[in-house]
Amino acid sequence: KSKITLLNTLSRVFNSQDKIEDTLETLLQVRNIILPLPEDDFLIRSYVTNSSNMASLLVQTWKIDEALRLYQRSLKKLNKYHQENQDLTLADLSAELHVNIAHIFEEMNNFSDCILHLEEAVSLEKKTLGATDFKVSATMNYLGLMYYKANKYNSALSTFLECLNIRTNSSIATKSGIVAVLYNVATVYKAIGETNQALEIYLKVLKYERRLIQKSDDNDEEEGRTSSQPKDLILTLRHIFEIYDQELGVPMEGMEYLLEAMSLCRQYAASI
Repeated sequence: KSKITLLNTLSRVFNSQDKIEDTLETLLQVRNIILPLPEDDFLIRSYVTNSSNMASLLVQTWKIDEALRLYQRSLKKLNKYHQENQDLTLADLSAELHVNIAHIFEEMNNFSDCILHLEEAVSLEKKTLGATDFKVSATMNYLGLMYYKANKYNSALSTFLECLNIRTNSSIATKSGIVAVLYNVATVYKAIGETNQALEIYLKVLKYERRLIQKSDDNDEEEGRTSSQPKDLILTLRHIFEIYDQELGVPMEGMEYLLEAMSLCRQYAASI
């Protein structure tokens, strides 16, 4: 076990130096040490972490299929260990693997398999952390986005609303994290034709984003920096104009939002 720890440390050093081949070779050495040993929590965790690190490097080098196979083998091994030992001690690793696999399927535009893995990740996190734990909200938000991409709007809406409920009742949630989910809720309402609800929420989001940009500009001026990109604000303004123009049929009432978006595009042209 001490050799495993030492080699893992060495792999992190190689990785910090962007020596991908050396990192992979060191991780492979760790894997070859682990495989013949009797399984316990430490070795299973080490095996899964090792495989995940290798898969992450393979993704960086665009060896997506190899990375996916590594993740899937790790998940299979972990599920077998859970079944044999009748506990979910390492369920956090299972959830993490499901999310990693989901990322790969998203890259492949395979939203159905992506969603299946995210649903499993959410289920595991709820069982081990509790249904209202803040960490669950991150995976739920991701799941909601994938439902939306797959045109499963009702599922997306219910998932975003549950995510929003967790964050609004969490002591560690940030205002920006809550607003991000509100934006997603509004976008789904817009997609399903619930125009008034979408507009109401977009206007709340807009109020926050305007304050955020103003605060960022003030800080940048004081510290001599270039302001952060206001892409979110511009997108929100665009959505609001589209509702007035395309849904409500009163484009002139939304013109101020379009003009504000155009002004922001000119102001931040160098950074967006």
